[in-house]
Amino acid sequence: MIDRTNKYYLTTAEMLVMRAIWLADHDLVLNEVVRDCNAAYGKDWKPQTVSTYLSHLVQKQFLRMDRNGKIYSYHPIVKAQDYMKYNVQNFVEFWGLSPAEAIKRLQDEMIPYYPL
Repeated sequence: MIDRTNKYYLTTAEMLVMRAIWLADHDLVLNEVVRDCNAAYGKDWKPQTVSTYLSHLVQKQFLRMDRNGKIYSYHPIVKAQDYMKYNVQNFVEFWGLSPAEAIKRLQDEMIPYYPL
């Protein structure tokens, strides 16, 4: 079951913000996060909304906020790979499967739709 007190627990909106940051090839500033999230996920988020999500992610120690004059950039502390591992573990625990069994079942379901 998902443990909302776990340090890796994120809301859906926080996950989208983190994914945009993880996919970037440099540390992002607020306007870049807003632009990337709105474009990639069809959102119409305003800077204040994204700023709130970024603040939560800094508090949860997913991000580091660096100041350069009046501009703040955001650098990921938690690696995407570590977050993926957390999500996979939650998934397999929820379904009572081993990771290998979960992959096998997913592959069995996908093969008819996506032949190799």
